[in-house]
Amino acid sequence: MKSRSILLMMLMFGMILFMTTVFAQESPEIPPPPSEPPQPDTRSFSAEQHITRIDWFGRANHSVATVYKSGPVIRYEQHHVDPPEISIFDYVQKKEYRVYEGDHIFFELDITDRVRLRAQREGLIPFVEDPNIEVKHLSLGRTVVEGHPSEIILQVRRLKREKRPLAEYTLLWEALDLDRQPIRIAYHQTARTLVVVEYRNLQPGPIDSALLRVPAGYLSFTPF
Repeated sequence: MKSRSILLMMLMFGMILFMTTVFAQESPEIPPPPSEPPQPDTRSFSAEQHITRIDWFGRANHSVATVYKSGPVIRYEQHHVDPPEISIFDYVQKKEYRVYEGDHIFFELDITDRVRLRAQREGLIPFVEDPNIEVKHLSLGRTVVEGHPSEIILQVRRLKREKRPLAEYTLLWEALDLDRQPIRIAYHQTARTLVVVEYRNLQPGPIDSALLRVPAGYLSFTPF
């Protein structure tokens, strides 16, 4: 069943990629808008984030992380590396903290536009409104994902240009019982790489604030 679901998404995105090629002969990725704080988003939850990257030849790479989200602050615990890595992103302060619990140290980094765009594509923070980007949402039907009644949405973000408008397409499965939180997302990272993001065992509710900050006593190894 899992392979059939991924195959269906690949077929759908084959059509979307064709549409992208028709509208623009460039990369399907729209440049990120100017760096600004994200729009208010008060949703809080924890979940397993499963990301599958599928290349042009059908080869798949899978990674898993535990995600804790409280509005614009998000904690990732990466499980596909040893030892596990912890990153805390504050999209209001535009700071990332990489925490190494075994050594009681951390690094503080500035969040780049590319990192912020990834969080937006993964449905964790809203896109910043930009007058140069037209956004449309087309309903493709309803289904059930991870036990949640969901609406399938085709999101089209189009960069306004006089000649060839550059378009970016994303499939969203929005959980109707979770304030339309996307629990499955599919998009092209590049013209030859399909990314499928899934949130499993999603638990809405407040997050312990201790998980969203660097523990007291940790030594900063920030080189700046």
